[in-house]
Amino acid sequence: MRVLVVAPLSRREDTAHYVIHALEELDYPTYGFDSRGYYTIYGFDAMNNLLKTKVHRLDPKTPLLCLILKGDGVYPRTIEKLRKMGAMCFLWHFDVFPEPEFWICELAKCCDHFFTMSFGSVDQYKERGVENVSWLPEACSPPFHHYISTMTPKERAYWGSDVTFAGSVVKFGRNEWLKKIADAGFKLKIWGNNPQLSKKLESCNIGRPAEAGLDHSYVCSASKILLGRDYCPDKAKSMSARLYRTLAAKGFYLTNHTKGIEELFQSYHHLVVYEDDEDCLSKISYFLDHVEEREKIARNGEKEVHEKHTFTHRIKEIMEIAK
Repeated sequence: MRVLVVAPLSRREDTAHYVIHALEELDYPTYGFDSRGYYTIYGFDAMNNLLKTKVHRLDPKTPLLCLILKGDGVYPRTIEKLRKMGAMCFLWHFDVFPEPEFWICELAKCCDHFFTMSFGSVDQYKERGVENVSWLPEACSPPFHHYISTMTPKERAYWGSDVTFAGSVVKFGRNEWLKKIADAGFKLKIWGNNPQLSKKLESCNIGRPAEAGLDHSYVCSASKILLGRDYCPDKAKSMSARLYRTLAAKGFYLTNHTKGIEELFQSYHHLVVYEDDEDCLSKISYFLDHVEEREKIARNGEKEVHEKHTFTHRIKEIMEIAK
C-alpha cells in the first residue's frame, strides 16, 4: 500500500517528517503533500483542488492511503471525493480540547478512520457522530529526538539550565506557575515565542522556540529538569508530544498529573509527576540535589519511549487498521 501524507511539511519540526520517516522505515512507498504550504500561498480552495489532482495522478491500480495529520484547511467534501476516487482516508489529530471542535468532527465523519491523541475524548467524538475512532497517542522519532552527548561546555551553557520549559507560556496558567519558579530563585530558561511576559520571566526567556527536532534534543540533553504543564489534565491519557520527545532525549521530565498517565509511565521511574505548584517547587529542589536518582529516572524514561512509543510503533497500528 502506498501512503500520501497530507500535512504541513514546510518547517523542519513539522510532525509529518517523523511520520514519513517511520513509513519509509517500514518500506511503504510514501509521498508528501504540504497542505499548509499550498494554502498559505494559493488559498484553501486551490489547496483542496491540488490535493484532488495529486491523488488523481497517482496510479489507481495500487491501494492508496491518504493519511491526513490534523486536517487544517482540508474540506470534508474533498475527503468524500478522494474516497470516491478509491483512496482510503485516515485522519490523525494531535490536539486535545475540553469539547471536540465542530470542524474536526465534520472532517472525521467523512474519513474511513479517525485517530485522536486524547483517550478521554474518544467517547465524546462518538457522541458527535464519529463512528470509527481510536486513541493513538503522541510519539517520538529517535533519529530526531535523542540524547546529544557531544556538546562542548559552551554549548551546554547555551542550551541548558537547571530548570527549562519549552512551549507557550501565556495560556493554561503557565505564566503564573513559571513566575513562582523564577521567584523561588531557580535558574530557569524558557524557550518559545512568548510575548507579554512579566519582567521576571522576560529575563528567563530565550525569545525563540526550541524547534521540535534536534534543537529540542539539545535543550533536553543539557538541562537538569524539563518541565511539563499539559492542557486538559482531566482528559484521560492526553499527554502532549513534549513528554515523549523529552524522554526520548534522556531529559528528566517533571510534569503535572494527567488522568491515566500512570497506565503508560510510572512516576519516580520514567518521569516524575507533581500535584500542584507547591509540589512542583518542592520536587525541583529535591531533584536538583539528587543527581543520581534524577539521571536514573531519565535513563529509564529514554528506554521506555524508544522501546514502546516511537512513530514506527504508531504507524504499525495505523497500517494494521488499513489492511
